[in-house]
Amino acid sequence: MRFLFFGSPDYTETYLDCLATLGNVVGVITAPDRPSGRGRGMHRPGPAVWADSHGVPCFQPESPRDPGLVEQIKPLNADLGVVVAYGRILPRSVFALPRLETINVHFSLLPAFRGASPIEAALLCGTGQTGVSIQRIVEALDAGDVMESETVRIATDDHFPELFGKLVAAGLAALPRAVSALENGTAVFTPQPAPEASHCGKIGPEMRRIDWSCPAGTVYNRIRAFAGHRTAWTTFRGNKFLIHRARPCPHDSVLARHSATDGGLIVEAARGELLVACGDGQILSLLEVQPENRKRMSAADCINGVRPTPGERFE
Repeated sequence: MRFLFFGSPDYTETYLDCLATLGNVVGVITAPDRPSGRGRGMHRPGPAVWADSHGVPCFQPESPRDPGLVEQIKPLNADLGVVVAYGRILPRSVFALPRLETINVHFSLLPAFRGASPIEAALLCGTGQTGVSIQRIVEALDAGDVMESETVRIATDDHFPELFGKLVAAGLAALPRAVSALENGTAVFTPQPAPEASHCGKIGPEMRRIDWSCPAGTVYNRIRAFAGHRTAWTTFRGNKFLIHRARPCPHDSVLARHSATDGGLIVEAARGELLVACGDGQILSLLEVQPENRKRMSAADCINGVRPTPGERFE
């Protein structure tokens, strides 16, 4: 089997490793090198690094619609295209090139959470499960027939990094099954029930801002959804304040001491616990935070260094 791979994030190198055990990767299409970090040095995407080290042709168009891309990859005579977080919508002129199909590994159980942020969407809505779908690429976004899926349970304390890791592993488990079925001619594609589809777009800064008037469950899910990559934020003493991790407080240990219903109010900042009230009277314990122009720190270090006091508030 000759694979043509489309992917951009560094983690997708693991999918290239997987495909290399199933056949030959004959080409990699990934994002262009970009300036990165404070030094603004050029970052080469992981798939491009993988291609360089394996002697595989690598293509980095600004857009998959760039003139000349089809002419460059057509001679590779790929059997199967595999897309994992490429970040661009492929035109038919590209996805129709491989002999069999072009398939996409999508991090949700389609038709739920079509779009760019399915992991965040699953955490934001507080669902107990999600998964991975392997679907046929079509012109409409994430609307192709599904040939393989893998369900993943979401633990109540999973933040984005934990769920992301589970989904990457689930995709790596499902992909060989999909390749085998396509190779053997036994693949079954099931149309998605369109009326059940939900959509999730790109994440902007305001989507990550915490509204403390919301119930504690809503605030907690927002913190979980953006932990480890974009990060939920609020303001404190007029400055931006990131919240990386939190946990709900048990009723018996905290609510007996506090009855605040004023969202954003700090009700306790002692003994290593930074406790904040939400709009429904429930309380969250902030575990890891980051004041503006400071490093990420534990709640205990924040209490000792920033010295928040009960009665102050997050806005």
